[in-house]
Amino acid sequence: SDAYEVYYDARGTYFTVHMYPNPDGLFVFFKDITESKKAQEELAGYQNKINAFFFSVTDANFLLDAEMRIVAFNKTGSEYVHAIHGVEPRIGELITNFGSPESNQAFKSFFNRALQGEEIAHEVKISYLDKNISHWWNVRYLPARNSTG
Repeated sequence: SDAYEVYYDARGTYFTVHMYPNPDGLFVFFKDITESKKAQEELAGYQNKINAFFFSVTDANFLLDAEMRIVAFNKTGSEYVHAIHGVEPRIGELITNFGSPESNQAFKSFFNRALQGEEIAHEVKISYLDKNISHWWNVRYLPARNSTG
């Protein structure tokens, strides 16, 4: 059996076509998948917009799940982690792997408040003892919401 997608321009319709050989010839089945294709295209459009925003900002951004595991990060976030820690962040890794015990304690407190819907911004000085440097950061914790809030 073979299957493929076709676009029928005269009707503006997408189909999947399935062909099955049989002793009497060939069975051919058409299924209208236009709505599904439109939804895929719309989703791809949203994804492109999100990526354009997320990857064009010069701030270090990390999207975390409720367990503080990295879901996504932008180029600046990756460069920051690599410059300070000498490793690349990985999807699924705990963000707390990159903080000191002291900074992680504060981070967890702010993170939990953000999970409850509070937007938080504060300045913090982070020292990297192994590098003998410190940086001041303006850190924002923003709850990530879906389309229903």
